[in-house]
Amino acid sequence: LEARRSDRGLSLTETIAMVATLERLIVDEAPVLLQAAYSLNSLRTEEQLTEENLHEVLTSYLVLFEMGGRAELDREIHRVLKAKAALSGGNWPLLVEFEQDAVHNFGFAQRHVRNPFQTVVYSFQDAQMIIEDLTRGYGKWQNTECQQMKRELMDLDPLGMGRVPLGRFYSQPENAEYHFTETQDYLRKVGALEETKDAAYVRIGRDQ
Repeated sequence: LEARRSDRGLSLTETIAMVATLERLIVDEAPVLLQAAYSLNSLRTEEQLTEENLHEVLTSYLVLFEMGGRAELDREIHRVLKAKAALSGGNWPLLVEFEQDAVHNFGFAQRHVRNPFQTVVYSFQDAQMIIEDLTRGYGKWQNTECQQMKRELMDLDPLGMGRVPLGRFYSQPENAEYHFTETQDYLRKVGALEETKDAAYVRIGRDQ
């Protein structure tokens, strides 16, 4: 991918193949993250979950999925992080709505095979089926989050110059929805850092 990008870019066929491969890798990784999400909520994969417990497991899964290698696997710290996220607002309500919709869709699809007179419980296999839908739909949800993040950056650029001073980029107030922590090296590597003799700026992608 790096070689292609630095040379001539990816063709449509190559792009489709790459996306399919990445999706397959993500789906293959999902059971491992789901097991971790169970553990973080002090649950065993052999247990039948109530809907309340299922929601806790799935939101934990999405936190792990979004954070990747930065994910916190300590149960107490993970619980505190989720509680803080719920209180702070930001993109958390969207993530919860996204997860709840997936559970609702699963329940609707299963309505003909479940006994309507029994309390609904969910197996690990049920949770796996739900997270496959979550994983495939995550890109759409993340696009919404990216648009929110972009609006936050544009608010830091009131003159509409298409760039934000690096100091302002890092000095977000406590009540801001996003706190940007990307290092200068990372920003430089991805081409988002504009450096002059006297200052440095973070570029904001313009809408087409």
